[in-house]
Amino acid sequence: MKLVNDTIFYGVIQSFNKAIPFFILPIIISLYGKAAYGNYIYVVTLEAIILPVITLSLEKSFNRQYFEGINVASYLSTIILFVIGIILVAGSIVATISIFFKELIFIKYAVLTAGSMFFLQILILYSRNSEEKGLYSFALLTSTFAMIALMLFFPKKEYESLVYSRFLGFLTPVTIIFFLLLLNRKVKLVFVREYFTKAIEFSTPIIFSSLLSIMFISMDKLFVKNILGSSQMGIYSVHFQLCSLLSVFLAAFNTAYIPYYFKNWEREKQQIKRHQKYAYVIILLLGMIVFTFSYGYIFYFIAEVDVNMSVLIYLTCGYLFQGFYFIEVVHFFHKNKTELLIFAPFAANIIAISLFSIMGTNISLSVASMIFMISWIAMYTTTKTIKSKI
Repeated sequence: MKLVNDTIFYGVIQSFNKAIPFFILPIIISLYGKAAYGNYIYVVTLEAIILPVITLSLEKSFNRQYFEGINVASYLSTIILFVIGIILVAGSIVATISIFFKELIFIKYAVLTAGSMFFLQILILYSRNSEEKGLYSFALLTSTFAMIALMLFFPKKEYESLVYSRFLGFLTPVTIIFFLLLLNRKVKLVFVREYFTKAIEFSTPIIFSSLLSIMFISMDKLFVKNILGSSQMGIYSVHFQLCSLLSVFLAAFNTAYIPYYFKNWEREKQQIKRHQKYAYVIILLLGMIVFTFSYGYIFYFIAEVDVNMSVLIYLTCGYLFQGFYFIEVVHFFHKNKTELLIFAPFAANIIAISLFSIMGTNISLSVASMIFMISWIAMYTTTKTIKSKI
């Protein structure tokens, strides 16, 4: 019952959090234009690729080690201080190089937003694992409200304004929460070498699997941006963002499911397996709802974008298999078999790269979304196969 209650709570918060940007999406596109929005999404895509590299996926280590009886305040502080150092070094290097190579400007912005996103993620994980739901809600909703307010009222309507709004939106709740945690001594400004070593040992195998995962997830958008241009990227991103509504339930279920799985797998295996079957059915039903809603929303509310039915179908199916994958992958973390996580994204990347290479410059939005779907099918089936042998 706790799993259901927690899923409902996180689902309500994340639905509200996700709904706000989508209702504002037509306004953002009309204010900034499709090309600026496409460039912004390109930075967000690069951010996702850069994030595991500059943070070494240490948030996943914290997520697992939290349940191993660590000193949370010291462990959290150790990770945060280390990542601050990496971001300062990486940001300085990229910022300097981008002065001479203007094409690196997107990467500079991506490093900026990736750093603030990591700190928000780690604090959200802390609030979830410690079951401080008020803190969780505050972190998530404050970042969204701050980001949207800045996007709407930034004086210059260029894609850089969207990037800065994202950065400051993430940083707003991070600053407030971190200050409150310091006051309440729930985090300390200390660096514990033992915890750092433990975090690196757990996270190192995940870095490559995370990077490979993000590569194939981002590949469709990278090809669309560089071959079809910023305007087509903007159109594709609208379809993509709407289909990602399915991720609201996926995120809500995972938020409640991961700590529940870690705590109860050894005692309640059969019950957890039943919950997994129910989750499969619910994901399928929600996929149909999201597809119908996405079609209607674009058709009636976003005049600048024409509905592409095949893109909606492929992207929705891709998100369905992403949900199935998330259900199965938790077992690898529970069993500390993170070194096996690399095989699924490796297979997905091989397939995605092969298909994009075959299509070359003949790529279309429909083809890009189809490859996204096929890659997630490969990701899920490989993971399911390996899990059965653990």
